Amino acid sequence: MRIVSFTHQGQARLGVCEGDSAVDLKMAAPELPSELLALINLGDTAWPAVKKAAAAATREQRRLLAGLAFRPPITRPGKIICLGLNYLDHAAEGAGGVEVLADGPLGGLPLVIADRRLVEARVAAHVLERALF
Repeated sequence: MRIVSFTHQGQARLGVCEGDSAVDLKMAAPELPSELLALINLGDTAWPAVKKAAAAATREQRRLLAGLAFRPPITRPGKIICLGLNYLDHAAEGAGGVEVLADGPLGGLPLVIADRRLVEARVAAHVLERALF
């Protein structure tokens, strides 16, 4: 299931992508939040409602992807992490150990885990993987 964040009639909305359209969850399931982070924070209980709304959506509850004004998936992230392309080289030169997960959750991009943050990075990767897929 792919979730998209968009604006419709001046309001933030979430949608479930299906083919060339997205089910507008504000219309199909108004009890669900309109922000992805709030939906994720509801935990596992929210996803059956999202799937049910997507399966039962009418034509009026769908929006063509080509006409959507997309928004960032998470509008107010708590933390942004950026790494330079040469990070792996610098991490290997450092005192800590380096582990590269070639099959990381980021769509084929390697996940580099360095130093003593190994456990925290693996937990973060697991949370990210559940959020993306």
